[in-house]
Amino acid sequence: MADKTHCLGCGHPLDRKATHCPRCGVAQPVRPIGGLVALILLLGGLCIVTLVAILRN
Repeated sequence: MADKTHCLGCGHPLDRKATHCPRCGVAQPVRPIGGLVALILLLGGLCIVTLVAILRN
């Protein structure tokens, strides 16, 4: 059930990865996982660099 969601326009059940509803054609928001992972790695790296810079002084 975790891989299913509903259309924001008509409520028709559809796959979580669907970009458009097959019934009404409304575009569905899809968030790519790769972008989230990259953001987490970037923020983690910036925190580590900041801590190293602070502790060196």
